[in-house]
Amino acid sequence: MFLAGVVLFTILGVLVVLPDAVRNPGNRVFDAVWLAILGWFWFNILRTPYEARVSPDGLVRFRGLARRVVVAAAEIRQIRGLALGYGMRIEHTRGRIWLRMGFTENFEFLTRIRQLNPSVEIRGV
Repeated sequence: MFLAGVVLFTILGVLVVLPDAVRNPGNRVFDAVWLAILGWFWFNILRTPYEARVSPDGLVRFRGLARRVVVAAAEIRQIRGLALGYGMRIEHTRGRIWLRMGFTENFEFLTRIRQLNPSVEIRGV
């Protein structure tokens, strides 16, 4: 649903806002803000992983449309649920990974991470 909204506002931005920015210089601030917000949404959509897999050697592979991250399970410090059960935030020694949606193997994923790294803190998932 979220992605559909972003696609709709992108189409609206390209068909209405962008030509308006060229024709009407008075609205350039609004048009620039609109397009910047759309760019931010697309940046996050393309970077957000849609898949997380744990390999037998203890590496966790996160795969998104424009980014892939590989983290050792031992490097994961914390896994927290996002508001309204809309995904999780995974903190590791080199940064954070946001999974915006739950996936079907969620319980198996968390169980495997806990087996590989007993010190990981899991909250609100």
